[in-house]
Amino acid sequence: MYIKNCWYTVAWNYELEDEGLFKTSVLNEPMVIYRTADGGYAALEDRCCHRGCSSR
Repeated sequence: MYIKNCWYTVAWNYELEDEGLFKTSVLNEPMVIYRTADGGYAALEDRCCHRGCSSR
């Protein structure tokens, strides 16, 4: 059982390139992680915004 309202490590900083997307899953939920223009990180659901479907 996993707690959903917690922080989980999903990637190491060397895995995230300056440009591009890093695909992973967190608690069986597909995610995409990327670096922002100011060097920060952002994460989104990995799904098609037009159909609401997972890309996997």
